[in-house]
Amino acid sequence: MIFSFKLIITLSFFVIISSVTEVNAQSLTCYQCGYSITSGSYVSVDGKVFHPEHFTCAYCGRSIGNTQYYKDNGNYYHPDHYKQFIAPKCAVCGQPIEGQYVEYEGKIYHKNHYEEQIALLCSFCGLPINGTYSKTFWGESYHDYHEGRVVKCDYCQRYISDEKTAGGIRYDDGRNICGICLTSVINDDNVARHLFEEVKKELRRYGIDIRWDEIGLYLVDRNYLSSLTDENRVIEKQTGFTYHRFETFRGTVRNKKFDIYILKGIPEMEFISTAAHELMHVWMYLNAPYDMDKAISEGSANYASYLVLKNRSLYRAKYLIDNLEKDQDYFYGDGYRRIKRLVRAKRVNGWLNIVTGKERMPTGY
Repeated sequence: MIFSFKLIITLSFFVIISSVTEVNAQSLTCYQCGYSITSGSYVSVDGKVFHPEHFTCAYCGRSIGNTQYYKDNGNYYHPDHYKQFIAPKCAVCGQPIEGQYVEYEGKIYHKNHYEEQIALLCSFCGLPINGTYSKTFWGESYHDYHEGRVVKCDYCQRYISDEKTAGGIRYDDGRNICGICLTSVINDDNVARHLFEEVKKELRRYGIDIRWDEIGLYLVDRNYLSSLTDENRVIEKQTGFTYHRFETFRGTVRNKKFDIYILKGIPEMEFISTAAHELMHVWMYLNAPYDMDKAISEGSANYASYLVLKNRSLYRAKYLIDNLEKDQDYFYGDGYRRIKRLVRAKRVNGWLNIVTGKERMPTGY
């Protein structure tokens, strides 16, 4: 949103009454009635002359007389009539506006009333936002000039502050997390394993049955996680990785092992989403061709995250779904949206059959 303060300049004057003399008697014509002014006095305004009784208020029609008047749009008014009936009014106090004002959503305000009662306030500094700004999923608004100058939480994108997020901390691996997100972080291996098994059960209800009991689960920091992969995806976005290896004997796979690594210290909902993503990779390693299109593979893994998030009522789940929907990465974002369209057309069973090679991918996906 961009707007600026505007200025109302209200012109007020005092009537100047002059006397008719022999010099000007033949050249004065009343602007109102069109007759010559040959005697007595006259009013001179804006290069026009009037009989005093014909210099009238545009609102009431009565003579303005020998007093102050207001001018607006070429019309003249008694001061009281102008202020009460003609002058623009502040939408807060209802009083006439003279001087600086703000126009916002079709209404106008005294500058101070706008800033005190109407203005959008920056969620970080608390000052009115008078120019461009950004708005988060959480409904918070921030001045654009805070971008890059104030630390954001890596898990909710709020600006970290004592007042709004109860502070925050910086992990040793460089991640920043706010006090809000800290309340649900997963750091305990037993808690992580319990949530992990719950996610496996949820996926099973959709036909994603991971029949492999020995899946290693490790909570690691970002430095360790980044050492496991050579992908170009921005490491700040990566919260998990699945490592699989297998042995073959005479062309037959005899032994498979899966290890899943998830970032330590991420909020619970992010852990659940990440677990679903990585477990979907395990399912695909067990059931799908190894040379699968990466966009289909990562899109399917993200869709598994969507499946476990969509029935959760917490607003944070909706936030993570929103991130899935808006991801601009070709493999993760576009791939996810392709799978979502595919499921709408073929349902979950059709999608899983296509992933495993039992059905062909239809055109257009």
